[in-house]
Amino acid sequence: MYEVVILNEGVETIINAVSPSPEAPRLPSGTIKQGIYTIDSFTFEIYPSNIGYSKINTLTTSVEITNKITNEKEFRGRVLLPTPKMDSSGKLYTNVICESELGYLMDSTQRYGEYHNVTVKQFLEIIIDNHNKQVSEDKKFTVGVVDVVDSNNSLYRFLGYEKTFDTIKDKLIDRLGGELRIRYSNGVRYLDYLQEIGYTSSTEIRLSKNLKSIEEERDPTHIITRLVPLGAKIKKTEVDEEGNETEIETEE
Repeated sequence: MYEVVILNEGVETIINAVSPSPEAPRLPSGTIKQGIYTIDSFTFEIYPSNIGYSKINTLTTSVEITNKITNEKEFRGRVLLPTPKMDSSGKLYTNVICESELGYLMDSTQRYGEYHNVTVKQFLEIIIDNHNKQVSEDKKFTVGVVDVVDSNNSLYRFLGYEKTFDTIKDKLIDRLGGELRIRYSNGVRYLDYLQEIGYTSSTEIRLSKNLKSIEEERDPTHIITRLVPLGAKIKKTEVDEEGNETEIETEE
């Protein structure tokens, strides 16, 4: 159902084929994780017998996943971290973590600037223009549809030297809401900034039926094991045997 292709300098290699042939390349596992306000990821395992095993390189190998039923791209991105491993039976394989194309926005930093009376789209265009000046052609974006507005559609913003993705999240998404979407049209990669992506569906989500997985994560570093309340700070003056005064600050 899913065809997975890696690309190195424009050369394609299929590492998971949709084919009845037993000789076709296969991946033993693969998982796409998508979220809002985050960079999507794709994690898979690959064995040395796969034709693409030795062609996976950090940050330079691109990855594309195509749903062969709908013929739509389910994922576009690059290899982030390949980790060679061995299981308990002695079998060697590599676990590969990939990030979506939004990760390209972490390859650039913004330049200091103060901007008055600009629209949301104009401000995003300034940010993306800064990004495009620092990256190769295959990592550039064109600002597409922007339907997010502020109350008077006239922003006053500063830019610092943060990563481009962090800047967009801080200066736009965290303050105005909205979501980012990458869209292709006539070979051009567009970055849309929309109030909401997707649609409302009446489909019921049920455990053990159509809910594939669920995970809850808790951060134990924020758990308080003992809370000691302290009173107000008071100042006392102590005098030693020689008549010298020393001011001491204590808590009640």
